[in-house]
Parts: sequence; C-alpha cells; structure tokens
Amino acid sequence: MQDSLFAPLRLARHRYLAAILLAIAAQVARAPFHLTSTLPFITYAPLVLMSALLGGFGPGLLTTTLCVLEIFYFSPALSFFAANDWPVLQRLGAFFATGVVISVLAEGLKRDRARLSESHRNTSVFLESISDGFIALNHEWRCTYMNATAAKMMGRKSGEPLGKSVWELWPQASDSRFGVACRRAMSENVTVQVEAFYPGPCDAWFEVRCYPSPAGLSLFITDTTQRKSGEEKSRLFTSIVERSDDAIISKNLDGIIVTWNAGAERIYGYTSEEMVGRHISLIIPNERPYELPMLIDDLRRGAKIDHYETERVRKDGMRIFVSLTVSPIRDAQQRIVGASVIGRDMTDSKLAERALGMSEQRYRSLTLATSQIVWNTDPQGEMREDLPMWREFTGQTSEELKGQGWIDALHPVDRERTADLWSRSVSSRSLYHTEFRLRRHDGEYRHMAVHGVPVLERDGTIREWVGTCADITDRVLAEEEVRKLNEKLEKRVVERTAELETANQELEAFAYSVSHDLRAPLRAVDGFSRILLEDYGPQLPNEAQHYLQVARDNALQMGDLIDGLLAFSHLGRQPLRKRTVAPADLVRQVLEDLRLEQTGRRVEITVGNLPVCEGDPLLLKQVFVNLLSNALKYSRTRENAHIEIAAADSTAYYVRDNGVGFDMRYADKLFGVFERLHRVGEYEGAGVGLAIVQRIVHRHGGRVWAEAAVNQGATFYFTLAQAPACEPSPDESLRVEESGGEVTA
Repeated sequence: MQDSLFAPLRLARHRYLAAILLAIAAQVARAPFHLTSTLPFITYAPLVLMSALLGGFGPGLLTTTLCVLEIFYFSPALSFFAANDWPVLQRLGAFFATGVVISVLAEGLKRDRARLSESHRNTSVFLESISDGFIALNHEWRCTYMNATAAKMMGRKSGEPLGKSVWELWPQASDSRFGVACRRAMSENVTVQVEAFYPGPCDAWFEVRCYPSPAGLSLFITDTTQRKSGEEKSRLFTSIVERSDDAIISKNLDGIIVTWNAGAERIYGYTSEEMVGRHISLIIPNERPYELPMLIDDLRRGAKIDHYETERVRKDGMRIFVSLTVSPIRDAQQRIVGASVIGRDMTDSKLAERALGMSEQRYRSLTLATSQIVWNTDPQGEMREDLPMWREFTGQTSEELKGQGWIDALHPVDRERTADLWSRSVSSRSLYHTEFRLRRHDGEYRHMAVHGVPVLERDGTIREWVGTCADITDRVLAEEEVRKLNEKLEKRVVERTAELETANQELEAFAYSVSHDLRAPLRAVDGFSRILLEDYGPQLPNEAQHYLQVARDNALQMGDLIDGLLAFSHLGRQPLRKRTVAPADLVRQVLEDLRLEQTGRRVEITVGNLPVCEGDPLLLKQVFVNLLSNALKYSRTRENAHIEIAAADSTAYYVRDNGVGFDMRYADKLFGVFERLHRVGEYEGAGVGLAIVQRIVHRHGGRVWAEAAVNQGATFYFTLAQAPACEPSPDESLRVEESGGEVTA
C-alpha cells in the first residue's frame, strides 16, 4: 500500500532529474561548436523539446529555465548587466516562450496519450472480461485483435491469430453461414446476426454478431451450444410429455392446474383449454374430498408419492381407475411451489383383474358343482397339489397320487397306453384326449373320458395342465347295447335284402315271362282280325267291321303296354356304367333322333347351360328322350311350340314346354306305371315313359318332380346324386321350323 502511494513521487523525481540532465547535455553539446551568443537556442531547443515530450510541462519548463541560465552563465559576451540590450532580450524571450509553449503542448500530448492508453487499457480489460468472444478484422480480413475467450472458442493460442487472414485460420467458415454473414456486413455496411453449427475442431453452436466499422469488422461471438442443448432437451421433454399416453399434469399448491398434456385430454376427456387455470378437484369424485389435502400435505413435506391407485371422473361422467405418481416441483431457491402428477389409466387392467377374479371364483364354484373330476398338474405332467375330488373318487391318499402315482388307480390294462399318450402330449404340448378305466374307492372300475389342455404363459411356455375326468360308464354300456342291436339289425337287413332281391328277381322273371306269353295270343288276335277285315270285310256288316277294328287296336295297345313293361323290367337288371357325361351332347343326339316329330311344325328349342355330370350315358339319354318326346307330344296343339332345356342351378336340370300342361292335383300319378292324365284318344302312349324316367333318376341317387298348370305348359325337373365336375357348357339356342318342306335353323 505504501509503495503504491510513493510510486507517483518516484516517477516525478525521475522526470525532473531527467530534465536537469537534458539541460546539462544541451550545454555539453553546445561547447564543441563555440556558437555565438546570438543563437543559443540552436543547441538548447531539441533537448527542451525532448524534456517536454518525456516529462511534460514541469520538466520541460525546468529544462528551458536551466538553459536560459546556462546562456547567461557560460556566455562571457552576455552578462546579466548587458541584458538591457533589447534585441538580445527579444531572442531570449522568444527562446523562453518557445520552451514554455513546447512544454504546454507536450503536457497536452502527454495527457492525451495517457487518456488514450487508459481508454485502450479499459477497452482491453472490458473485452477480456466479457463472456463473449471478440475478434477485430481489418478490411483485408486480417485479425487485429482477439480476446482470450474468442481464442479459446476457436481453439487457438492467445495472440496466435493476430495479423493472419481469418479465412486461413478457419477455412471452413468461408462457405458457411458465418462467412456469408461477415461478407454481407462488410460489403453492405449493415449489422448482421447469424447462428449456426461450426464443425471440428470446435464442434459447437455459435451466435455471431457482425458490426462494420471504418477500421473493418467487429465480431462478437457467443457459444450457444449449451443453450441449444437445453432447447433440444426441452423440446424432447415437451415432445415426450405431449406424446405420452399417460396424463401428465402440473399444478400449484392451491390445486390450480398449470399444464395439461394430450394424454390427460385422452384419459379425462377435457381439453387443455378447459382445464388450465381450473381446480384439480373437478376430476376428483365427491366422496373423496380427503385426497387432495392429504396429497398437498405430503408434497409440502417434500414427499414423493408412487403408484397411488384411486378413482377419477371423466368429462362424460364415467368413473375410471388411475395410478398416480406425484412429485414436488421446486423453484430456484429449492422451495416447493407445486406438483407434477403422472396418471395412468388402469381401468382396463382393473376390470380385467375383477373379471379374472370372478372367473376364478366361477371356476372354483363350477369345480365344486360339477360331477366330473377336475385335475391339474405341473408343466412336466406330475401332480404336485392335493386333488380332493380325485382322492374322494379313487380313495388314494394325497401322497399316493403325487407325481405319477395317479396311474396306479387305472386298470392294469390301460396304464401303459395312458402313460405313453400322456408323455407324448406333455412333450408336444398338445391337447390330451383319451379314455381309461379308473378304479373307484369301492373297487369297481369306471370308464372315464379324459380331456386335458396346457395353460401357456405369454412366452409360450407351459404354466400348468388342467383337465377333467368324466364318468362315461353308462354311455359305454349303452353304446355296447346299441352295438349289439346294430349287429342284429344288420344281420336282419342282410336277410331281408336277400329275400327282397330274390322276390324282385322272381317278379322280373315273371313279368318277362308273362310279357312273352301274352305276345302269342295278341299276335293271333291281331292277325286273324286283320285277315277277317281284309278277306271278309265287304261281306261283314259295318258293326262287325268296327268290332274287329277295335279288337285289333286293343291288341296293338296291349303290345305297346307289354313293350313298356319289358323296358321297365329291363331297367332293374341293367347295371349302371357311370362316367363323366356332357348332357348338352345327349340333348343334341335326342333332338336329332326326334326330328321327324317336328316335321310340319313351328318349334323353337332352346338349350341353355347344362353342367357336366356323372352318370350312365345310355340311361341319361333315355331320360331326355322320354322328357323331350312328352314335350313335343303335348305341345303339338300350339301354333308356335317353345321347348327349353337347361339347368336351374348347379345340380338340377329341367325340360320346359308351353303345351297343354296338367292339373297339379294329380301330379302324384305322373310317375306311376301305366298312369295317364290324358285320354288315349287325345295323346298316344302307354303311360310308362315317366315311370322309366323316375326309375333311372332314382338309380342315379337323384329325384324328379314336375310343375305345371292347365293350358300353361309343364316343367319337369330332375337331379343327380353327384355334383357337376366342371364349368357349365356355353349357351345354345336352336330354332327349328318347317315350311314347304324346307328346314331352316
């Protein structure tokens, strides 16, 4: 402290001592030249100026005064008493005045230098003390000043960048946003601010403010890496909060909500606008008024509350279960000013937990109520727990049934098979189904149907096996009785079938024999009637001729009936030769065979979709022959006959005409042998054709039926047992007319 007080005095003493020495040096420098007294200032003036410049006003004035005294003392031509010589006095006065002026000017210059030095020192101290980096550049982009903070930011030593081009020191900055900002500030003379990331060696974010000046460019640099990191963390935290499925709420100690995230909107149904600024009690059930004061008291003590399960009320009034984690919020002085509440909706899990509890209770109740034995084992298929129902049924003790001991209660014949099947089910984790005989506590073996399933964990491993044993002894005995009855029935069916086959064969043989035995007398009746009419017809009265003609017609009709009977009988003996059949081809063949029946008529025949089927082609052709013959016969009274052959769906075929039809009240007589719904005089036939159709269709496992109305036509449908094997054939339409002996299609 004392040194600092006397330092200015020592400095002043040195300046005045220097002034005296400079005055002496002036006299010493003048002596060799022996200058006249008229020019004393030629040697004194430079040293006076030097003294003033170095010491200021005081030392300069002292050197001037000493030099004047030296002139009087060392110049004999000038004595003090000769000083009244006016020119000499003028010159001395000019010298003294010059010295005074020089001293005054030097003092001013000294003070200006001191102020400038102080200003520079203060500026340097300020620039070195600020937290921002500072760089001064001249117009050639060379660094004229860089504070320590900037040097540290840029990874340079202090003073190293001075005089060097900024683009040489940091070449990566030239094409970056920093370089663009600097060049714009310099060229446009405007202040420019930019923030960007500067890669290695800095690897940091910087905010640079560029201020142009007459000397060049001043750069203030702020390292914003920490702020950017904080902003990124804040943004990430905000994103996590907003994207969280949990409700994240902040409130003050008065219970007023401050923040309300999207998860809270989803869980509670209120939007952020509806809840921020309102009291948290809005979502607390009325019967829980104690919760909020309790939580606030815990928060004031700095306690954190984890997984507090409670209920809350949604906007729609629904009660939900939530799990709350409440943490205190502290300010900068570590005072507790609020709370953050993370709420997780536990409604689904709570309901599932309740349902699981109810299910388990129902399971236990069902186990007690059922007549079956309910059992469970460990994942390896061994019994570890006590099974009261098993013990009660078998009489085994809990120790006897543990592990694989339950197998000892099975019938000896069933043990090996059951153990092997159980082992394979456990190994393959597959369902376990079997039957075995289980010894009851009274020694009787009862038949059991056993079903077991593995209960799996989330990872697919087996947690346990559960199953049931149902007593099916009564069912087994009943099945055995049914089996015996079936054996008797099958034996009886075989016997009856053989009897029926024998009867049918005898009936067919009888019908064939009768048909052949009747042909001879019929031929005789027809022959002799024809001879009588040809040879003696003119001699017989008309009435006799009529009787002979009637006898002959009846003989012919009887012949047709016999032919029909033979054909019908022949169907029973003819074996089925099934193969794939195209009905469309059969219809074309039949239409070609029946072309004569269309002569002289206008008949339009349409052949639609006829799916391929499986059957005997000869018999199926006979079906179409009989049906199409009937359609042509019973539509002959129509001026324009229409006949359609197609399939109603994938299994049913039909033949439709617009003929005379029939009354559906008599439809049950259509397919009987020799049954007719029209008189012989109107339409010829023996009444066997539809019976043959029905028999062929029945032999193919199908059925046949008809729909009609009087004078509105008829439709005959039939199905076959086997579905069509491929796609339907293309539609065909055929119109056949005869006009003047010319057939056109």
